[in-house]
Amino acid sequence: MEIKKTVFKWVKEHKKELIFSGVTVMGTILVVKNWNSIKGIFKGTKKIATTAAKVEPVIEKVPIPNVSNDILENLTGNKLTATELGNKIWYSAQAINKRIVAAGLATKLPGGGYSLTEVGRLVGEPTWKTTWAGYSFSNIEWDEKVLEIIFSVEELQEISNKQKIAQEIFNTHAA
Repeated sequence: MEIKKTVFKWVKEHKKELIFSGVTVMGTILVVKNWNSIKGIFKGTKKIATTAAKVEPVIEKVPIPNVSNDILENLTGNKLTATELGNKIWYSAQAINKRIVAAGLATKLPGGGYSLTEVGRLVGEPTWKTTWAGYSFSNIEWDEKVLEIIFSVEELQEISNKQKIAQEIFNTHAA
């Protein structure tokens, strides 16, 4: 009984050293057992290092949008988010944002948000929104005239025609 207490006391006092020794022995066994796999890792890195080619940076050319003076002189002052613009003309916010980016008025950020370009600042402004749950996020509000930049006259006319037809159908069925 006395020997057991002495052994337990010694083990307790040397616990760190025993764990370290066990880990070291197990680590050594694993290294020896998997030596060929480990060698393969180092051999592979030598090949990659010697065959790596120099990568030249790619500079993306972003078109500078042409915003006519007619649009800039006749801004409505009615600021709408991409969602609100989309609801107005029956497009999704994603489709509106894609067109805004394609027009060069904003850039898409890696985290998913959008940033105004210098030209985009003429028709949009950054804002902060807070949800009812207290979550705050940045957003961009656009003057309604941005629709004349991101859609052609023909597209806007086609949208208007579709909305008129839909309204006529709604009026005949509502009566």
